[in-house]
Amino acid sequence: MFSRIKNIVLIASACLALSMVQVSIAGMEDPLRPPEYGPGVLGGNAKAPSEPVWLVNEILFSGSRRIAIINDVAVAIGDRINGARVIDIKPEHVVLEYKNAMFNSRLHSVSVKKQNLIKLN
Repeated sequence: MFSRIKNIVLIASACLALSMVQVSIAGMEDPLRPPEYGPGVLGGNAKAPSEPVWLVNEILFSGSRRIAIINDVAVAIGDRINGARVIDIKPEHVVLEYKNAMFNSRLHSVSVKKQNLIKLN
């Protein structure tokens, strides 16, 4: 009985190994692999952009306190990120200077959260 189970396991593992070899030979990539694990920007054979990219993830705009999260890094006015200098932080975009040119990097989804005040009597 054990020899039959051993043969089934051996055949199943050989089939699995053969299918993995076929996938690697075909040049197919795992569709469930996260993009950051690939050689390119999107995990495939995509080429890296020639210019740096600034993705504004979040903006904290509260009175005199202005902080932006760009490329997952917290920056303030005057800080540098990917070769650009932060000139100003507005509620919906960040003004950057890169190679003596000024441009706005917009927040992708603007959502303003209002504080709910509950009256207790």
